[in-house]
Amino acid sequence: MEKTIKTIKRLNNSIMGNPAFQFTFTDGATMKTKPNISDAYKVSMSWEGKPIKIETATTKSGRVQIIGLEG
Repeated sequence: MEKTIKTIKRLNNSIMGNPAFQFTFTDGATMKTKPNISDAYKVSMSWEGKPIKIETATTKSGRVQIIGLEG
């Protein structure tokens, strides 16, 4: 799916030391990257205000997480 990013927030690293981010989109949705995904290394703060393609997955508890990014 394609969404336009409003803001990107850098979160604490995962337990394994990998980066994590929270994205807020122009449609009001907020999603975090799944811990330890390699695509988190692709994130650039210059993406704010631009559309990106994301792939999501829903956890057993119902949270929607980003598992793939293409900017």
